[in-house]
Amino acid sequence: MIEQPHIHEYDELLQVWEEAVRTTHHFLTETDIQFYKPLIRNEYFAAVQLYVIREDAGTIAAFMGLSTDCIEMLFVSPKAQEQGYGSELVEFAIREKHIYKVDVNEQNTAALGFYLHRGFEVTGRDALDGTGKPFPVLHLQIPPVRLRKARIQDMGLLQTVFTQSVQNTCSADYNHLQHGSDEELNNVGRNYFKVTYVFC
Repeated sequence: MIEQPHIHEYDELLQVWEEAVRTTHHFLTETDIQFYKPLIRNEYFAAVQLYVIREDAGTIAAFMGLSTDCIEMLFVSPKAQEQGYGSELVEFAIREKHIYKVDVNEQNTAALGFYLHRGFEVTGRDALDGTGKPFPVLHLQIPPVRLRKARIQDMGLLQTVFTQSVQNTCSADYNHLQHGSDEELNNVGRNYFKVTYVFC
């Protein structure tokens, strides 16, 4: 479950931040980490809306900070990696908060790949970070949805989407169609998609 943390948990959040940074931000020196640490604790946490995912024991496994239009920070504890927590937080930001932008350190290639895989695109670059240090920042955004009329070349994809949709939402009807021929199911799809539009 995603929830907002209490102020008294900032120290625990800072610990997650530091452990994650030491694991992923190999371009930072110890001096850099110590420079950012009080800024994170005393300024940055208070400047964003924080959301956390907890482990069963109640400890914070991952957290995210949101501004009005951007994912400002997202960190997962090294002990909680590969659990899908980062993806869950990003989906929350997109679906629930309608936030489609994120800034990423250019040298953090793992994070960059994570966001690119989820449909974000690079829209800009700053040579310096927000504190003026020489750590380039990439600006990413999910591109706006574009609507166009479907073409005949889209028919195969549309029939696949139709079939999956029926399987997921109309299982009784789909089970009935399954007992018929493949041609019967395809005909249903063709009739449904005679005039349609696709998002791209």
